[in-house]
Amino acid sequence: MIIEEKSILKKIAVIRTNKGYSQDYVAEKLNLKQSGYGLIENGKRKLSVVMLLQIAIILDTPIIDVLTYPLVYDDVKKLVPENSDLVASQKETILSLKSNISLLNDKIEIQKNEILELKGLDKSCSA
Repeated sequence: MIIEEKSILKKIAVIRTNKGYSQDYVAEKLNLKQSGYGLIENGKRKLSVVMLLQIAIILDTPIIDVLTYPLVYDDVKKLVPENSDLVASQKETILSLKSNISLLNDKIEIQKNEILELKGLDKSCSA
């Protein structure tokens, strides 16, 4: 099953609206202007995997549930017999995605720490 970016963006907008969040709120959490976030949500700017992960976190929605919305992952599992090849393949994909998410989260933390260190150096140089 191929999930198109346009479909994901529509799902993000619906989830965001259902949670009562404005584009401005999500943009602020992402350190973007509302117009920049609006371009992403409207498909005028590319949605990166990292941005998708960050949006899922802000929406407090597991990434798999963003991709399968309006179904949640547990509902999707019930639709396919447990022993099917599709389930085995999807389990491998999910494990791989979880691993990638973990690595990306680690990289984000490292970059945050580097930014904080650079900000500290910048303040000490200007003092």
